[in-house]
Amino acid sequence: MALASRAVALVRKPGTPEPVSPAERERRARAAELAGPCRYGLGAGGRDPAAPVPWGEYQPRKGEDADQVRRRRALGRTWLDCSGWVAWVLGVPRRIAGYARGWGYVSTDGLIADANDPAVELVQWVPVGATVAPWTALVVYGSRDTDGDGDRDLIGHIGVVAAVPPGWTYQGPASLEALTICHCAASASPTGAIRRSSGRPWATRGRLIAVL
Repeated sequence: MALASRAVALVRKPGTPEPVSPAERERRARAAELAGPCRYGLGAGGRDPAAPVPWGEYQPRKGEDADQVRRRRALGRTWLDCSGWVAWVLGVPRRIAGYARGWGYVSTDGLIADANDPAVELVQWVPVGATVAPWTALVVYGSRDTDGDGDRDLIGHIGVVAAVPPGWTYQGPASLEALTICHCAASASPTGAIRRSSGRPWATRGRLIAVL
C-alpha cells in the first residue's frame, strides 16, 4: 500500500520550507559521511541547509560546567545531533518560525507534533501495512519526562530510512529493525557521530514518518 498523500498536490502551511528530493537527500548523506568525522552534541548543527556539511558549534546544556563548554567549543565547529542531521539531509533549517503549531524546531518532538497535526507541513504518520522508499521516511521516538518536572529526562532519537528490504511493509515498531537507518548518535563509527545501522534502536517504541 502506497501513501495516498503522494498522489495529490500538497498545499503546505505558509512559511514551511520545501524539502529537497529523495535523490538529493541521499547525495547529501553520502557527502557528509565522506567529509570527515564529527562529534555528537545535543542541540548542535543543522542550522544552515545550504552549508556543505551539517555540523556546527557546540551548544552547552543547562547547568553545564563552563570550563567543559570552553574545552568542547575549542574543538571547533564539529558538533551535530540527530535532529540537526535530519534537518540538513532534508534541506530545511532546524529552526522554522511557527513550525508544528509553534514548536518551532525540526526535532524529534517537533516532528512528532507535526505528524499529529492534520494540516500539511513536513511529515505525516505512515499507516500500518504501508511501504516506503529509501530517503522518503524517518524513524522516530520522542523524549520523555519521567519525573514530571517539565524537563526531558530521556532524549528522543530520529534517523532517515536509507534502505528498505524487498517486500517490507510497516507493521509497527518491531518491523523497523529490518530497515537501514542513517542517523547521528553518540557512538563511534568511521564518520564519527554519523552512522548507518539497523532500526533496532526504534524497534520497541519507534514510529515511521513519511516526508511530504
